[in-house]
Amino acid sequence: MVHRRSIFFQLRWQLLIVFIIIIFVPLSIVVTFNTIRTFSHLAKQSQMFYSTLLSQTGSNLDFIYDQYARACSVMTDLPDVAAILNGPEYKTQEEERLASKYIIGDAATKNGMHVQAAGLDGYVYLYELDRHSLLNNTDYKVHVISGTSTAPGAEEVKKSNIFKAVCSDSKIKMVLGNLYDVKPGETQTSRGFDNQEYNPTIIYPYSHEGEENLNKFVMISLSSNFFPAIYEGMTSLNFGTLYILDRFDNILSKNHPDSNNDYYDYNPTTRKYVMEKDDSPEAMYGMTFRDYDNLLTDEHVLSTPMVKRILDKLTPENVEQMRDTLYDKKFDPENVLKNINYITHNNKQYMVVVGYDDAAQCKFVYFHPMRQIYQPIFNIVRVILIIALCVFIFVAFISMILSKTFTEPISNLSDAAVKIADGNYNIALNDRSSDEIMILQDSFSQMAVKIKNYTENLEKMVSDRTAELKTAHDQLAKAHKALWGEMELAKKLQISLLPKTSLPNYDVAARMTTADEVGGDFYDFLNYGGKNAVMIGDVSGHGVTPGLITMIAQAIISSLTTQNGDIKPSQLFTYLNQILMKSIRNLGINIFVTISLLQEVEDGIFRGVGKHNDILVYRAKTDTVDVIPTEGVWLCMVDDVADFIKEYEVSLEKGDIMMLYTDGLSEGANANNECFDTKLCDLLKKYADQPAENILNNIMNDYVEFIETQDDDVTLLIIKK
Repeated sequence: MVHRRSIFFQLRWQLLIVFIIIIFVPLSIVVTFNTIRTFSHLAKQSQMFYSTLLSQTGSNLDFIYDQYARACSVMTDLPDVAAILNGPEYKTQEEERLASKYIIGDAATKNGMHVQAAGLDGYVYLYELDRHSLLNNTDYKVHVISGTSTAPGAEEVKKSNIFKAVCSDSKIKMVLGNLYDVKPGETQTSRGFDNQEYNPTIIYPYSHEGEENLNKFVMISLSSNFFPAIYEGMTSLNFGTLYILDRFDNILSKNHPDSNNDYYDYNPTTRKYVMEKDDSPEAMYGMTFRDYDNLLTDEHVLSTPMVKRILDKLTPENVEQMRDTLYDKKFDPENVLKNINYITHNNKQYMVVVGYDDAAQCKFVYFHPMRQIYQPIFNIVRVILIIALCVFIFVAFISMILSKTFTEPISNLSDAAVKIADGNYNIALNDRSSDEIMILQDSFSQMAVKIKNYTENLEKMVSDRTAELKTAHDQLAKAHKALWGEMELAKKLQISLLPKTSLPNYDVAARMTTADEVGGDFYDFLNYGGKNAVMIGDVSGHGVTPGLITMIAQAIISSLTTQNGDIKPSQLFTYLNQILMKSIRNLGINIFVTISLLQEVEDGIFRGVGKHNDILVYRAKTDTVDVIPTEGVWLCMVDDVADFIKEYEVSLEKGDIMMLYTDGLSEGANANNECFDTKLCDLLKKYADQPAENILNNIMNDYVEFIETQDDDVTLLIIKK
C-alpha cells in the first residue's frame, strides 16, 4: 500500500511538470518572439516619427530663413539706404552721423532699416568695409540698426567661416552659421546677448553693379530664442537631445540642457541632471527624472567617428541623392536619412535621427534614448511575468489538491487503476464476493471501453477541428492584414501627393480633412509653362475607391503638364477626361468628378475651366464678396467634353482673396439641417484682414462648431494677393 501511494505521489508531480511545460514554455516563446518584433517595430516607427518632426523643423527654418532674406533685401533696397551706401567717403563726422541716421531711420525718417529690423529676432548691423569711420576712427564703418552699440570687429567677422563662404561663392545670397568656429565642448562669449552659449549669425551680402569684393553686408546676430522657436510645440523632441549644426558642423543650438525650459537643474561638471528635495519625480510634458537622466547631453558625441561619418554625408549633393531613394525597399547602408542608426555612449544606447535643411544648409542630429522607446514593452513584459507566476502558483496548488482528492479513492482499486493508467483498457476484472464490488467491476470494464473509444475518436475530432480552426484563423489574419495594409498604404500615398502650400506672390493656405481613412477630395498648386496654376476637385463618394481616382487624376495632370508646358487648361481638361474615362471603365465603377482648374495668365488674372462649387472672391477696395459661378461640365460624364467646356475668369488685386472649397464644406449641416454655405461670404469678409493661414483656421474652426457630424470630405483653399 505504501508503494502504491508513493507511485501516486510521484505521478501527481509528473503531471504538474508536464502541465507547466505544455502551458508556459510555448507562452514564453510567444512572448519573447512578439517582444523582439515589437521592439523592432517601435524602433522603426520612432525613426519615422522623429524624421518627420525634423523635416517639419527644417520646413519651419526654411520659411523663417526666407522671411529674413526678404527683410534684408527690403532693407538694402531702400532708396535712401542704397544712395548712401553707394555714395563717396564721409568728409566730416557730422556727415557720417547724418548718413547713419538716414540708414537706421527713426520717427522722422520712416524709410530707415529699423522698421524691417524690428521684426527680426536678433541684433542687426550694417557693415561697410570699404569706408572709413571718422566717428570711430576705424578702417570700416558699422551701422547699428538694432541692438547694442557694440558690434563684432571687422577682422573678427572676416575670420569667420560664414564670411569666407559668402566671399568664395557669388551664388550664395545669404548664409547662416556660427560666427565663431565652436567645436563640441567649447563655448564663445556672445556679443550683445547675455548668457548665450553660441553665436548663430546671418550674413546677407550687399553689392551693386561693378563691385566684385564683398565690402558691404548686413549681419544679424540671432538671439538664443531663434532656433527654439522653430521647433516650439514639438514636445516629443524633449524626450531626446536635438543638436542644430551649421554647414561647418559648428553647434548653433541644442534643446538640452536648457536652463530656461528644463525642469531639473543640470550639473555641467558631471553632465547629469540633479533632482533637489523639492523637485517632483514627474516633470513637464509627461517626462520623469529618469527620462532626463537618459538624455545624451555630452556634446563630444558629435566628434565620435560614427556621428562624424553621418555628418560628413549631409551635403547638398548627397542629401538630394538620398531623398531620391528614400522610399526604395532596397537597403542602402549609405542612406543615413532612411536607415536606423544607433550609438552607445556612456553605456547607454541611443537612436540617431538626422535631417537637413536645404536653404540654410543646417544639419539636425537627434539622439533618442532607446530605453525610452522600449520602456512600455518592459512594463508589459513585467506584468505578464507577474501574472504568469501567480497562475503557476495557483495551478500548482489546485493540481496538488485535486490530484490528492482523486488518487485517494483510486488507491482502493489499485490493480485496475494501474492498468488503466498504463493505457491498458482491455481489462477483465474478477468477480468479487459482494454485489457492490461486482457493480464496481462492471463499471470499470464499461469505463475502460468508453475511455478507449473516446480516446481514439476524441483525438481525431480535436485534431480535425484544430486544423480547421487554424486554417480559418490563418485566412482571417491574412485578409485582415491585407485589408488594413492596403488602407494604410492608400492613406500614405494620398498624403504624399498633397502639394506644399506654395504659390509665388500669394499668401496661400490649404487643408483637406477626410471623412474616412482615404478621401475623395484633392487639390494642387502647379507651375508649368512659366505660369502658376491651382486646382481643386471632388470625386463622388468617399473612401478607398474615390481616393484611388484622386491619385490617378493627380498623376495624369502631373504627366500632362510635364510633357507639355504650354498646354492650355481646356486641353488639359479634355485629355484628363479621356484618360479618366478609360480608367474607370477598366475598374468597372461608375463615378464623376467635379473640378476647377485655374491658370494665372497674367499677374492677378486667373482663367479657369471645369464645373465645381462657386468661387468666392473678397474685394479689398469695396469690402465686398463676389460669387463667381463655375460653368461647364463635370469629368467622366461623357467621352468628349470639348464642346461643353466654358472658360471663366477671376481677377485679383492687392489684398483680394480667392476662396476655393468642396461641397463637404458648403453642405455641412447642423442639428437644424441648416447648411454652412449660408455663412461662407460673411466669414470670408469677417476674417479678410488676417493672413491666409489664420483665415483658413478660423473658418474651419467655425465649421467644426457649426456641424453636427462630418459626413463628407472637406477641402478649403485660401489664396490672398
